[in-house]
Amino acid sequence: MTKTLEKEAEKLARVFGYRNSRELINDAVEDKIRHLKMVMFSGVAEKVKSGLDRVGLSAEEIIRKFENARHL
Repeated sequence: MTKTLEKEAEKLARVFGYRNSRELINDAVEDKIRHLKMVMFSGVAEKVKSGLDRVGLSAEEIIRKFENARHL
C-alpha cells in the first residue's frame, strides 16, 4: 500500500474504534465470509424446499418423520 492509503486506512480504523487497520480488515473479511455462508445456505435451503415441493412433501411432514424416528 502507498503511504497515503496506509494513513487513510489507519484513520478509518480509529474512527470505527479499531486499534489499527489490520483489525478493521480482519473484521471486514470475517463479516464477508459470514455473509457468503448465509447466502450459500439460503441457496441450498431453496433447492431443498423446491425438491420437497416436487415430490409432494412439506417441511412439517419431514420434521414429523424425524421426530417419530427419534422415538423408535
